[in-house]
Amino acid sequence: MWIGPAEADAIAIKLQGIQAPRPLTHDFVCTLVETLGASLKCIIIDKLEDDLFRAKVVLITGKGEIGLDCRPSDAVALAVRQNVPILADKDILDRAGIALHTDE
Repeated sequence: MWIGPAEADAIAIKLQGIQAPRPLTHDFVCTLVETLGASLKCIIIDKLEDDLFRAKVVLITGKGEIGLDCRPSDAVALAVRQNVPILADKDILDRAGIALHTDE
């Protein structure tokens, strides 16, 4: 899965515990979701079409759960900020996953 430089920075900043002087775009989106009374449940890498991964951000709202299409890299940046599960469809993992073997 390709992650662009801006999204990679946004993910790394959060994982390293660095506080940006101003909210980054993904921080803003998290604040927006919370301000509107919703919460992020998880993200799902749900499709692989023409060598492009697709994702959904699953939100819990007062009207139930909704899934919004999202670029996977943006979805991951949101997930690390909200500490929610990052899920992937089994078929996608079977098609595109790499098994790492350890000598244990």
